[in-house]
Amino acid sequence: MFSDDIEALHAAACASSASTYTDPESGYQVFTSSFLAKRGRCCGSGCRHCPFEHNAVPLQIRASRIQNAAFLYERNPCDVPGSAVAVPIKVLFWSGGKDSYLALRHVIRGYKEANVPFGTACRRVVLLTTFDVHTRRVSQQEVSIADIVTQARALDLDLLGVPLHVGASYAAAVHTGLRILSQCTRYSNVDALVFGDLHITYIREWREQHFGSEFAAAKYGKRYELQYPIFSQVPGSNYGTLMDELESSDVSVSICAVSGPLPAQSPLSVTPSSPPDKSDSYPPAASVTGPAPTQLGDFFTRELSARIAEAGWDAFGENGEFHTFVELGWTGASSAALLGFSEPAHAPKKN
Repeated sequence: MFSDDIEALHAAACASSASTYTDPESGYQVFTSSFLAKRGRCCGSGCRHCPFEHNAVPLQIRASRIQNAAFLYERNPCDVPGSAVAVPIKVLFWSGGKDSYLALRHVIRGYKEANVPFGTACRRVVLLTTFDVHTRRVSQQEVSIADIVTQARALDLDLLGVPLHVGASYAAAVHTGLRILSQCTRYSNVDALVFGDLHITYIREWREQHFGSEFAAAKYGKRYELQYPIFSQVPGSNYGTLMDELESSDVSVSICAVSGPLPAQSPLSVTPSSPPDKSDSYPPAASVTGPAPTQLGDFFTRELSARIAEAGWDAFGENGEFHTFVELGWTGASSAALLGFSEPAHAPKKN
């Protein structure tokens, strides 16, 4: 999904049967989707309006080229014989940080407790990551989409990348990605969208409006069930349990971005089609004084979390004070261990 200006130029060019239009920023000529469709196949160049989901762009370089939503990692391509069996699928919104990781482990644990085999459980979860189309980084996390692909490979879970263009609607871009996902037969039955939100109510309300309501169905053509497996109505009440989970996971979690507490802003100040930024939340009740209690590269541990809370920040950074990156793919641990389906091969790291 592109900005309104780009969408209008593209629509006008297609309506007039033109093969290109002029990009208002660069002045370059851009091929239309209708022109590209006449070729009958993807050329592999990562064209802005590729109608073939960039399926000829090699998977190993797709993250650096795609302009539209496409798979960035696949356990098995959709056209593999025997893969076209629709089962209930959960799409988990993946930022690369501890909250989405904890939500994922909760989902996988649910399958384990229901006696679903590990391989089957993995086929029922798809990761979805949005990222800036120009910087190729995940917003707020400041993590490269290439590192997200490394995580997906370590977890051995399919990853759908959704590039975000300047001025475009986040919600529309995600819905477009979900439609592309559903075109693969085995993903045609999306059971739920899963989020790693911890306790901010208005972000949850925004998600419900744009993905789970009649408004979403009317505007975008479909509504979904939304799940929040680690959400608590009482802020911070489950942090001890979540920290226990992290400590048992055999992974390191590092600080990848630090914003600190920001001035309070009304949640209503966000645009209707864009998700609220956690930095728009109200500051913690405790007074905030002195130097920042964490910095880039710190390992997120129980001790650091306690120091963060003592400084007046949310202990898990839920108000946007800091963001984390889960270092998957660098330990050699199996995907079953990383997802909590089996015990770690060795004792959890003490950072």
